[in-house]
Amino acid sequence: ARPNLADLIPNIIYSIESGEYVPEAFISEIKADAIAQLQEKLDELDELSLSSQQKMTELINYSNDLGFLFTDLMTEIVKDDKNADMLAPAVSDGEEKKESNRATMLSKIQGYKSTARMTVRKSMARGTVGAKSGLRSRATATWKAVESGMDTWMEDFETNMYKPWKEDSSEAREYVDSLDRKRVLETWGCLYCGGQGPLANALQKTTKQYGLSVALESFKW
Repeated sequence: ARPNLADLIPNIIYSIESGEYVPEAFISEIKADAIAQLQEKLDELDELSLSSQQKMTELINYSNDLGFLFTDLMTEIVKDDKNADMLAPAVSDGEEKKESNRATMLSKIQGYKSTARMTVRKSMARGTVGAKSGLRSRATATWKAVESGMDTWMEDFETNMYKPWKEDSSEAREYVDSLDRKRVLETWGCLYCGGQGPLANALQKTTKQYGLSVALESFKW
């Protein structure tokens, strides 16, 4: 069925501009679960005679096994840290500076406390394979735990989360109408690729109502 653009567009703008339903909030729980697994991995590495550089290499590879870039997880960990930019390595940095940065990042990982609801418990992965299992089997068990958490999260999303294509837009329309057209609404735009039929006409009508930019493309080459 065709989306009702008169409802969908103001609902999307409302969800972002109000801060009530921003997309990054939906993934934060899964990231928090992955960081918890990263912390557990670091606990294991701390028991070995490894340098900070070796630990970082192991954690970067482990993050990949969990389905995340290590940089993305670190961004989540230090997002409220005013000095986070100082952790970004530079080519010109000497070894002493790099070592200091690595030590700081390892400390940040260990000290991270998530406010997100944890959908995967560390014990799930720990109980699946023995403590002496290799990285491959352990990563597989951990990813299965994360997948289980993902399923739970998706079920929760389907049940409770905001769905702009389904929600009544009366509150959203009122909110969007109150936004500054120059400073806010002109930063929004719509791109449509398809036939010049009812859907394109509805899009033009809705974008004009809110002062949004729109670009139409045809699939007829």
